[in-house]
Amino acid sequence: MSWKLSSLFGRYKKTKHSTSSNYLDLKLIRQIKPANFPTWKQLKYLSKFLNSTEKKITLSACIILFLSIVGWAIYGISTHSVLVPKIGGEYSEALIGQPKYINPLFAATNDIDSDISSLIYSGLFKYDNAKKIIPDLAENFAVGTDQKTYDIKLKKNLKWSDGEPITTDDILFTFETLQNAETGSPLIASFQGVRVEKTDENTVRFTLKTPYAPFLDALTIGILPEHIWADILPANIRLAKFNWQPVGSGAWKFEKMVKDNSGSVQSYSLVPNENFYGKKPYLRSITFKFFTSHNEAVSALRGQNVLGISFVPHNLKDKVTGKNLNNFSIQLPQYTALFFNKNAMPELKDDDLRLALNEAVDKATVIKEALDGDGLEID
Repeated sequence: MSWKLSSLFGRYKKTKHSTSSNYLDLKLIRQIKPANFPTWKQLKYLSKFLNSTEKKITLSACIILFLSIVGWAIYGISTHSVLVPKIGGEYSEALIGQPKYINPLFAATNDIDSDISSLIYSGLFKYDNAKKIIPDLAENFAVGTDQKTYDIKLKKNLKWSDGEPITTDDILFTFETLQNAETGSPLIASFQGVRVEKTDENTVRFTLKTPYAPFLDALTIGILPEHIWADILPANIRLAKFNWQPVGSGAWKFEKMVKDNSGSVQSYSLVPNENFYGKKPYLRSITFKFFTSHNEAVSALRGQNVLGISFVPHNLKDKVTGKNLNNFSIQLPQYTALFFNKNAMPELKDDDLRLALNEAVDKATVIKEALDGDGLEID
């Protein structure tokens, strides 16, 4: 019994000593290299310990891991990033014809004048992208209970492109000049019988003879600076140089104009108005170049002498196609209609006859043949 006990005790001591030795060895190794994961220098020998199948599995796993990381990175960037326009660049556009009066009092009769004037001048109100009337120079407005008075309050700290302040006196001057028959503005009919007065330093009141719901549309006309035009007689306004070198309050201001020897305008350049009260333009400049025909304008576009063209006729559309050109179709606020003269032909007083004639017109064919498909059917 004693032998067995001593032998068992001896085995016990040996086992305990062996376990303690292994633990000390492991502890020593961990003190030398605390990390359990191999270093990059050690990983280069990995291929020596893997067979061909294991190498393929390892390589496939690494590729999948890499693509997953790249995919998540792209997804994160695309879903959490916002594209921000960069300031800079120049734009040039071809226009057909000649500018005459870059003046909101006369611009309505000429598309070129109207386009350029709308960039240089601003009105009390403007249209937003949804074609709704919103305040522009105006801060707010109030319509009287009789629907005949409109009190318009101006925004504060407004300035013209030359740095002079915009005041209610400029508003009064603009509409008084417009209403003067010697000025010869085609807009005079829209303001007949309208009285304009200043109720305080920041507010102007328009009083109509009778209610007119769309009156705010008329107040989108650009405002003129009194300090520029006050010394010019209404009858001489069309002769003033400020019709060509205007001072306005819009997002853009006049920079330069180039004429040829015959006096025709070759180009008209605008730059951002640093005194503009709204969001500043991103472009550094806009230059309009003028041509006598659409053929010349299209040739300039194809030759990269301009970056855009305002309008392309149907017969020239095939010449402005290509990978470097983008065509944009913009619906104009106009329509073509056929009206029945019931007085000239009594038979047309019959409702059923007019309905039959309306149904007999193949609108789709008319649009295809007359407009080359560029139109919409309306009823």
